[in-house]
Amino acid sequence: MRTSIATAVICACLVASAALGDEEIPVFSGQPSVQYQVDVKTSQRTRLSPDDTARNVLVIVKIGEDYFWKTRGNRRVIHIIPEAGDAHFFIDPDGGGYVKIMTRPDGTFAYLEQVGLEMTSFIYFGSSRTFTP
Repeated sequence: MRTSIATAVICACLVASAALGDEEIPVFSGQPSVQYQVDVKTSQRTRLSPDDTARNVLVIVKIGEDYFWKTRGNRRVIHIIPEAGDAHFFIDPDGGGYVKIMTRPDGTFAYLEQVGLEMTSFIYFGSSRTFTP
């Protein structure tokens, strides 16, 4: 009897979860090519190797109505499109950084990802072929 009740509860939770739109939908995946490390005393530009690019891929997903910066600890981010409409911003409301995505003339996408760690910023520039906000 216990197993039947547990199974019923699990099934009900799965159905409710699907009904609430808990499916993870990919929004953006970008490949960085350059990293800047900036602090109060120094600034350093690094062209990323293929291995470094793979380690620093940018992924943003949507679950329900919320966006998450998957590659930065699944931080919830706020999606903003300024009045000019020329860019999309995904901003960490807890101050961990932001992502700016713009469309290039050829239809691909360029992005800037800024991540803060104490008083140091890591800024990645990269590109992607798809973006589905």
